Amino acid sequence: MNYLKLYCKIVRNEEAKGLTKKQAKEQGLYVEGHHVFPQSIYGKTSCGNKRIIYVTPRVHYLLHVLLEKAFIKRYGMEHWKTKNMTYSHIKMKGYTYNKRYVNNFLYKNAKERQSHFLEGRKLSTETKKKISESRIGKYQGKNNPNVFPVKIYFDDGNTLVYENGITNFAKEYNYSRDYISFLMNGKRTKKYKNIIKVEKLEKQININKKTYKKSLSGREHKNSIPIRIYFSDGRVEECLDGGEFFCKENPQYTASVISSIRRRERDIHKDIIKVEELINNNYTPIVKKYYNKNFVPIKIYFRDGRILICENGATDFCNNNPQYTQAKISAVSLGKRKTHKDIIKVERLVEW
Repeated sequence: MNYLKLYCKIVRNEEAKGLTKKQAKEQGLYVEGHHVFPQSIYGKTSCGNKRIIYVTPRVHYLLHVLLEKAFIKRYGMEHWKTKNMTYSHIKMKGYTYNKRYVNNFLYKNAKERQSHFLEGRKLSTETKKKISESRIGKYQGKNNPNVFPVKIYFDDGNTLVYENGITNFAKEYNYSRDYISFLMNGKRTKKYKNIIKVEKLEKQININKKTYKKSLSGREHKNSIPIRIYFSDGRVEECLDGGEFFCKENPQYTASVISSIRRRERDIHKDIIKVEELINNNYTPIVKKYYNKNFVPIKIYFRDGRILICENGATDFCNNNPQYTQAKISAVSLGKRKTHKDIIKVERLVEW
């Protein structure tokens, strides 16, 4: 097949229609400008390459497919002109806002050819520098148009604040992203359709977001939330690095269990009876780290009628009576457990 002949035939037919961009707009048609002589080979419009036809997105794509095939047939796969046509073909990928036709089979083959061109290619330092300079200020990182909200001014006096950036705005309302970008960056002074101005707004930061001090692992997660820990013997400790750091310093405890107590999914963990989350960095610190310097005194009631007062708290009692468990005695004193062996009641002699 003579691809170049077919390309010229389609170009002549489109030129015979004499369709201009203004006429297409009046008819409600979406058209795209196509340089009959490709810009990547014959130069841009400013260089005199002014033969442009306005065609539908489908025809535009087919013209680039035919150009690539014609150059492959005439110059071969490795010629620089062919490579430029392959790249132009790949750039014709479709978007929802311009409804461009793309044949997935032809696109797949073009991508494979481009991959072959780039295989084993090494860029010079000068080329890398040019690529780097060309990308400065483009839509990457903080300048990504999908990140920053924009304010759109219309010619009827209405305005619209769009939070999801110009790309999504163009897709949703059927505008050209490039023209909106030109308006936003001051590269275009005339209005685009019914839009006269586009203003980029500063992205609002959620001030209510919790910020916590990082744990030793360097990650921010649930176990690095600052916490206040209450023990059954009356001690109260604060750990600004969270449960994970606390458990590294005290390996007898488990971070996930402490986190469960903080979420109130669990009542007790060994001698820990309560865990509070320190919501912000401006919390009011406790006046006394320990209510009682060492222990909270308790009164223990046994099933056989005995009553024992332990001035040094449950910890000291269990050290002297290893058959009992400190955590279960604390649970009885808090009313979370009815009995523990022959102990039927435990009273705290000091409120805290």
